Amino acid sequence: MKWKILLLLGGIIFSLSSISQETVDSNYIHVLTEKLHLRTFTSNKYTNVVVSTNGTNSIEYEPNSTTTFGVGATVRSFSLNIAYGFRFLNAEEGKGKTNHFDLQANLYKRKYVMDIFVQLYEGFYLNNTNALNENYTLPFYLRPDLNARLYGVSYLHVFNSDKFSYAAPFVQNEIQEKSAGSFLLGGKMFYNSVATDSSLVPSFTQDSIYGVISNVQQFKAFQVGPTVGYAYSLVAKKHLFLIGSLDLSFMTGPVRFNSLDGKEDEQWQVNPVIGARLGLGYNSPGWFLGLTFLQEGTTLKGVDKLGEINISGGSVRLNYVKRFEMSKKFKTLLAKLPL
Repeated sequence: MKWKILLLLGGIIFSLSSISQETVDSNYIHVLTEKLHLRTFTSNKYTNVVVSTNGTNSIEYEPNSTTTFGVGATVRSFSLNIAYGFRFLNAEEGKGKTNHFDLQANLYKRKYVMDIFVQLYEGFYLNNTNALNENYTLPFYLRPDLNARLYGVSYLHVFNSDKFSYAAPFVQNEIQEKSAGSFLLGGKMFYNSVATDSSLVPSFTQDSIYGVISNVQQFKAFQVGPTVGYAYSLVAKKHLFLIGSLDLSFMTGPVRFNSLDGKEDEQWQVNPVIGARLGLGYNSPGWFLGLTFLQEGTTLKGVDKLGEINISGGSVRLNYVKRFEMSKKFKTLLAKLPL
């Protein structure tokens, strides 16, 4: 399958990030939904595949993903962002070509957060080529035959929603003015698949340390499970913020391995997985500058539960937002729209 939805290494990103109009504690959260928020940003989305033996001897595949520059706006609970992958931001550097479609939708409601992932990548390079083979003549070992699929849904309920705001750093239409945190409870569901024309393990590292993993050509996994976590925003002088959010999921489900010799091995696994959100920056009624990071993924045991395979996806984003008062005429027009 060939995807060129991100034309010329660029993309158009539509995101609906909304918060409900429930009552909040104004001592902690300053709501700015009556302002117009205009932003510029740079972002990078990714999907990584790591094969290891008991946490060591890692084989680290990464895509030659696109760094984009974009502009956008938020009006009340609706955000529209448009981004493009300019060539000067994306030097090839011997990393080969990656075809990809990457949709990450993040909805930040007052009392819950929902993430939806559809990530389709074809063409990877071995990030630690030199560590595995110092005599390799090229900068990176390329795997144009390797493709990865990550589909996922995550839901987290925010218990302390009247004092803690996810929207402040991630949607930028609120300000967290005092430090606050919240326990999180929810669940996740993922379907992953990774396939190659040959072994997942590069030919120059085919030795006994990788055991039966060396014979794996493809794997598919469906994982679902409950999630618990905690998030906290540390605020200094009402405007400087540092937010950290970690959640632990206990994922369970069937995993199927296909080997080069045609053998299929299916096993039921239970695997702990950690998800993370981080952010830091400055947030005031007039403007916002912040860096945010989001990662989700699954960790699977290898064939016969030897070794480990991790497939993860996420994004890193730098936002600058300027806020403007809306005219009465514009507010009257917005009142007629379902935003």
